[in-house]
Amino acid sequence: MSTVRLTERFADAFTGLVPAFRCACGCGSPKRECGGGCGSGHRHSSCEIPEPCWMPEELGEVCTARCPGSVASLTIEVANEDFRSRSFTLAASGAAGGYVEFEPAAFALGPKEHTTVGARLSLPATSEPGLHLESIVWIRGCRDHFVRWTVHVADRERCVCRRIRVVDRPDYIHHWYDHFYCASGCRGARVGDGR
Repeated sequence: MSTVRLTERFADAFTGLVPAFRCACGCGSPKRECGGGCGSGHRHSSCEIPEPCWMPEELGEVCTARCPGSVASLTIEVANEDFRSRSFTLAASGAAGGYVEFEPAAFALGPKEHTTVGARLSLPATSEPGLHLESIVWIRGCRDHFVRWTVHVADRERCVCRRIRVVDRPDYIHHWYDHFYCASGCRGARVGDGR
């Protein structure tokens, strides 16, 4: 019997058992039950092999509707779950990235500390309803995290408070799907800043 055939039979034997295990839903992300799925929309099953370890962690998408001349805001809660101090920076890229301002844009957190920061996008008074301003908000600490933020220019504002939570921690667990070139701990790829 060939090695490939034996591997297929071995995998088939365990197919029914997979939901009994807890699988990771991404490199360094919180664990979720296999059968429940991730809820992130970019994977079919939480038991699939996740993105490579050097990829930034996706936090999802946020949509905001604002009138021309108003300010769209995004509240970001950042937690340092490491046992050592960590420096964080925030940046924005994409078509509307140049219009995003942060308060503060850089900060430090001690072990197990957390803080709240803000992102703002001021819409010009001349903006036409129907315009969509898209940006990617980057939160860089031990790992790189990002959220896709779309601001829709509308004739009516929706009164919503947009809040995302970033839990930044090193990943010291060696998973069965890890790539041989992945170092343990912090894996920030520093996408977009040339490092």
